[in-house]
Amino acid sequence: MMLWYFMDAGIENSTQYYYIVNKATGKYLRRKGNHTSDNSIGIKTYAENNNTYKFSIANGSFQKLIQPYSDTSTSYYVNKKGSNVNYTNGLKSSTAGAGDVNSEWSFVAKDNVTWAHPFSNSTINGTKNFYLIQNANPDNNTFYVFTHNNYAAVTTSGSDSRIWYFVEAASDASISNLKYYYIVNASTGHYMYFNSNTTNGNQLQSSANAVDIREYTNGENEDRYQFVVVNAKGTAYSAYSIVPRKLIGLYNDKFNALGASTMSDNSHIGTLKDRGTDKNSAHWNFVSTEYSTICDNPTITFSSTTGKASITTNTTGASIYFTTDGTTEPSSTEGTLYTAPFSVTEPTTIKAIVTKASFTDSEIVTKTIDRVSTPTIQNNGANAISITC
Repeated sequence: MMLWYFMDAGIENSTQYYYIVNKATGKYLRRKGNHTSDNSIGIKTYAENNNTYKFSIANGSFQKLIQPYSDTSTSYYVNKKGSNVNYTNGLKSSTAGAGDVNSEWSFVAKDNVTWAHPFSNSTINGTKNFYLIQNANPDNNTFYVFTHNNYAAVTTSGSDSRIWYFVEAASDASISNLKYYYIVNASTGHYMYFNSNTTNGNQLQSSANAVDIREYTNGENEDRYQFVVVNAKGTAYSAYSIVPRKLIGLYNDKFNALGASTMSDNSHIGTLKDRGTDKNSAHWNFVSTEYSTICDNPTITFSSTTGKASITTNTTGASIYFTTDGTTEPSSTEGTLYTAPFSVTEPTTIKAIVTKASFTDSEIVTKTIDRVSTPTIQNNGANAISITC
């Protein structure tokens, strides 16, 4: 409860204003009632376009002064009223400014504060921690976010496409309290991507198909691949909201968070205009799960009907490489990329391996096909036939 951060609230008449937000609750410092009345400074959930949430910072005699927004010529300052620091009776707006020790404040940077999140960080080429993104509303059936036709959607099924991991992105020096994450699908290796541009005043409208699942392109639209996870508002249960980084400039009590307009199988994930409604479909929890990142071994089969060999694997999105000389060990840089069944016309030893980015390669599987060329049967007449290979 003691940690706060400052957000840009704009410039008016050459004065820079800030929102002062409590890290633990997400609530904003606010002037309430008359400027000089007791308890006139409190905290409250943000209300849009309300100047009572704005404060400016000025130099005092010893430290800094915090000035509530005022539409009069009188200057007011946040004052802690002597030794009383209880929330109910603690802060007020006062005309006592520079030189009054109860109106002077220092801002101590907390560089080593751990930003709590409901998941452990992963790395692209190292340790991964896997999660199901599960709807938090206990009155709904259990739905999970998964990949569906290159979109994010919800499902009640148990496929691998509903497993994700979170990779921390570079932070924004201007908003040091926030952590940005790439949200990566464990099965495909593709990333969530915010694709919407529709606006309504200072908010984005709800958009039913706002989240694609794409292959990551380094340096291209970076902010659209990144998301922030924050506490959900207005819930009687523990929950979080996922907010596209692109929308952080609209960060307030009604910012757009990821959710499904209806909770039913294959409903697409979009953005909802309000994350604050209790039992909202923009409320999520992150459930730790196990997922193997070792490619399944390939299976080599031969059809005597077609005379062709096939190679398959149960690892989604993987590549199969093979060799047929019986000696060369296949790898992602050695051998032939398998794309379709291929003809075998003589005894052949096939070696195959399965590879996938960020996965451990499978074992090399070897199969020898004791097969010669397909025979040709010819009727030579006079009750005689010939068979050639």
